[in-house]
Formats: sequence, structure tokens, C-alpha cells
Amino acid sequence: MKVIFRAIGGFFVRIWRWIKETAWVQPLLIVSLIFGIILLIQPISGAIADLGDKVTHTKKYFKNNKVSLYGNDAYDLIYDDDTRFAKNDKYFLVFVGSDCPNCESAYPGFETLLKDKTFKSDYKIKTIYTDEEKNVDIEKEGLLFDLFYSNAGQVSDFREAIYNAAYNSDYFDVVYTDDYMNKLKDIYNGEDLWTPLILLMDKETYEEDNSTFGVKEAMIGLSGWDGTTNKYEMAKTLDRMWDSNWD
Repeated sequence: MKVIFRAIGGFFVRIWRWIKETAWVQPLLIVSLIFGIILLIQPISGAIADLGDKVTHTKKYFKNNKVSLYGNDAYDLIYDDDTRFAKNDKYFLVFVGSDCPNCESAYPGFETLLKDKTFKSDYKIKTIYTDEEKNVDIEKEGLLFDLFYSNAGQVSDFREAIYNAAYNSDYFDVVYTDDYMNKLKDIYNGEDLWTPLILLMDKETYEEDNSTFGVKEAMIGLSGWDGTTNKYEMAKTLDRMWDSNWD
């Protein structure tokens, strides 16, 4: 064993002696080292940038399009006739939670729909975080209750509009299970707001029948058109929802 180590050590000693004795090799090695570092900088910096983007922009399409429960923003978007379609004639209104596994699973579908050039419509999205109250230091009460659970004003009518849009959609036949039906009933009765709750808001639908609040399509959760959670298939489901094309 000592003989082997001695042979290996002697090999590197001879290389080092050759480098020291051959002066022209030293600047060549320095130049090669510099070029090697330069070539490595770009992929390393690119990888760091990609990682930073993932960290800082997690669910950015949800967060960047949030309509706050505070200041009546979310309430007015739903219940004020002048606000509902003031900026967009058509958009997805998505109720999500910051600690919602099904929202996490659905996000790649929205991200793919909005980023991938395969999908060509001018999609718009607005989100309402149902647990926003938990993330604010200033104590506020009743924001989500007033928005969704109360039976005062038009709130129960809005829940009925969601139920009717989901139940009468051709998509209902695709996703129907007893569990799905029970969740839809929970929404109708104001017993639970299952997230993600995805609504397609459409001005033409509202103008035809204002009792719809403009809710043209509605679904609880998001699965791919093939029943999987593949992001492209989920995006395809959203694209079909956008066009109300369930064939």
C-alpha cells in the first residue's frame, strides 16, 4: 500500500516540478483558469436567478392579482354593480387560501394558462384570499362572513348564483361525485367555502340576467381535463371553462 501511495505522490511531485520549471505554462494555466471561471459564472448566476424567482414569486399570479377583503375591495367587486366589470368584462374570480393544499395543486394550471403560448385567449384573473384576516395584525371581524356566509343583503343570492352556474354547467357531468355535490350544497347553504372555488365572471351573462351576478361558470377545485393534476391538462380545463366549451 505504501508503494502505491509513494507512486501517486511521486507522480504529482513530478507534475508540479514540471510546471515550475516550464515558465510559459504558468500564464497559460492562469488564463485557462480565468476563462473557466468566466464560463462558470453565467450558468451559476442563471441558476441563482431561477431559484430566486421561484422563492420570491411563489404563486405570483394569485398574489399579484389579489383583491383584498379590507377596504371593501372584495365586497364591492362582487356586490357593487358599477365595480364588478369596471376593469374587465371577463375574468376568473378565484377564492383561495394561503394554507390550502388544493390551491397549491391548482396553481400550476393557472400559471401554465397565463404563461404558455399554447393558450391564446386574453385571460384575466382576480383572487380573494379567504384567510386574509389571519394575516393582518389589525383586528377586524366579519369580513369573510359579510362577503360569503351572511344571509343579509345579496350574499345568499350570490351563493345561489354560484350553485346554479356549477350545477347547470356541462362540466358538472364530468366531475360529478357525491362528495362534489355535497360541497356544492355547502356553498349554497353558506356552510363552507371550499377552496379553490373558481368562478368565471362574464359581463354578457350579467346583462342577460343580473341575478347571476355575472357568474357564467363555477367549479370547486381544479383537475386536468384527463382527470389528472398535470399542469397542461389543468390549463386545458381552465381554457375550456373560459370559452364554456366542454365538448
